[in-house]
Amino acid sequence: SKNDRKKKFSKNQRAFDDALRQFQDEYFAAVSVKYGHLRLGPRKRRKTKPEWHQEKVQARALKVALDESRRVRQAAAAEIVAANREIRIIRAEAIAAKNQAEADRKEAARIRMEAQALFDKANELVRQLNQWVAWSKKRALMIPKKLMTALSTAIHFTGPKP
Repeated sequence: SKNDRKKKFSKNQRAFDDALRQFQDEYFAAVSVKYGHLRLGPRKRRKTKPEWHQEKVQARALKVALDESRRVRQAAAAEIVAANREIRIIRAEAIAAKNQAEADRKEAARIRMEAQALFDKANELVRQLNQWVAWSKKRALMIPKKLMTALSTAIHFTGPKP
C-alpha cells in the first residue's frame, strides 16, 4: 500500500541521511578542522552574528593549536628517529668493542702461553747449564770466563760466578 511505500522510502531516506551526515562529520574531523572551518553555519544553529564570529575565532584558534601540535609531533618523531639511529650506532660500537676485547683476550692468552713456554725452556736451559757447570767442576774443568760472562748475560744467569 501507499503507506508501506512511504515508510520504506522514509526509512531508506533516513539511513541515507544518517550515512551522509556521518561521512560529513568524518570529513570535517579529518580535513576541514585543519583549516579552521566550522561544521555547521550560523543559521542552522540559530547563532547571532557576534556569537558566530566568536565561534569562527575559536575555530581558527583550534586550527593554530592543531598546527602547533602537528609540528611538535613531527619534531618529536624526528628526535625519536635520530635517537634510535644513535642507539643503533652505539649498540654496533659496543658489539664491535666487545668482539675486539674478546679477540684481545684470546691474543693475550696465546702470548701468555708462548711466554710461559719460553720461560720454561729458558729455565730448562739454565738447569742444564747449572748441571753442566756442576759436572765440569767435579771434573776440574773450568769454563772460560768470557764464555761464562756471555752465557750469564744472554740468559740472565745468576748462578755461581766463574
